[in-house]
Amino acid sequence: MICCTRVCTLVAVVSMMFMTMAVASAQIQQHPLPPDYVYDGKSSGEKHNVPAATSSPSLTGTYLTESLTDGPGLSLNSSTLTWATTEPIQVSCPSSAKKGCYLEIDLRSQFDGLFPADSSNVIAGAVYIDGSTSNVLPANPAGLDSTSTGGASNSRYGFWHSGLLSSGMHMIEIGLYVSESGGSAGSASRTVKVTVVKSNKAE
Repeated sequence: MICCTRVCTLVAVVSMMFMTMAVASAQIQQHPLPPDYVYDGKSSGEKHNVPAATSSPSLTGTYLTESLTDGPGLSLNSSTLTWATTEPIQVSCPSSAKKGCYLEIDLRSQFDGLFPADSSNVIAGAVYIDGSTSNVLPANPAGLDSTSTGGASNSRYGFWHSGLLSSGMHMIEIGLYVSESGGSAGSASRTVKVTVVKSNKAE
């Protein structure tokens, strides 16, 4: 009898986990981006100052990786995108990559204080490559965290992959926001790594 009770409890817990994930996924689909937000290279009235492109670094082997770690904390809300990095990340797909390049974008972030604390509210991230979200998988935005409602930070992970890009410089930005209107959250620190992968696609 005790064994049966434990099995039933485990089944109930697993069912609840899948229900929570489904609700969070549906909520993201309902909130594609902050409703009044139109991308123009700005966030909260501040424009990202993009440094002038320097000579393109050479591609050694298949991978070229640039990484950036941001220390200062961020306050997230539901009305504007807040950039995950202080400056856009610039990487190069060199001319030696005749068939183009793909980008792998890796975000690791601490989140806390998600408000309101309900299963329909999530922290989401949208990746922009050269000012557009259209050439990014999974389809933007992606839910990152729906459970960090307390004062202690939890580490979360997000991964995106670009479509095929032409040679030249490319700019990557990650915008973070809270899906529920009037919502808020904190992000104590983040690490973003962008990997350039030389395409081996057949002609």
